[in-house]
Amino acid sequence: MSRRNLPRNERETTTSHVASVPAARPRLSDAVSRSRIWGRGTSLPDLQFDIETPPTAAQRLIALLPRVAFGIAFITIGLSKFDSSGSWVRIFEQIGFGQWFRYFTGAIQVIGGGLMLVRRTTIVGALMVACTMAGATVADLFYLHAGPAFVIPLVLFAGAIAIGWQRWAE
Repeated sequence: MSRRNLPRNERETTTSHVASVPAARPRLSDAVSRSRIWGRGTSLPDLQFDIETPPTAAQRLIALLPRVAFGIAFITIGLSKFDSSGSWVRIFEQIGFGQWFRYFTGAIQVIGGGLMLVRRTTIVGALMVACTMAGATVADLFYLHAGPAFVIPLVLFAGAIAIGWQRWAE
């Protein structure tokens, strides 16, 4: 076979007119012949199965309580942002993003809190409320200069991440 008839990638890499032959793939008969080499008395290692026991009612309750508590808390916090006479109006004016951002944050917290209540969507809900708490921590530190009050959204952020992580590990 001449260089001209070779595929483009082989034409560039070969230096002679002879193409290299790809290595032969192992066949089933090769595997069978290798198993004969082991002899009759040889066996494969024993397989062991790890069977998990289902969680008890107390364990399910312990896993459920923080998720429900955080879900209800964030629904309540998010709904409070829709009150036009509440303290959130003044806080969001100080931040400077406008009142639309108050409604947006409230909607994210209500939806995220609702998603945390449903077991299948807990991770998505936890990520949503964790993002709002990360933003609240940054706003407390750099825009509001709230001093040690930044710890509150930071703890809520850590709790939301922990709940999402716990659900991920199940």
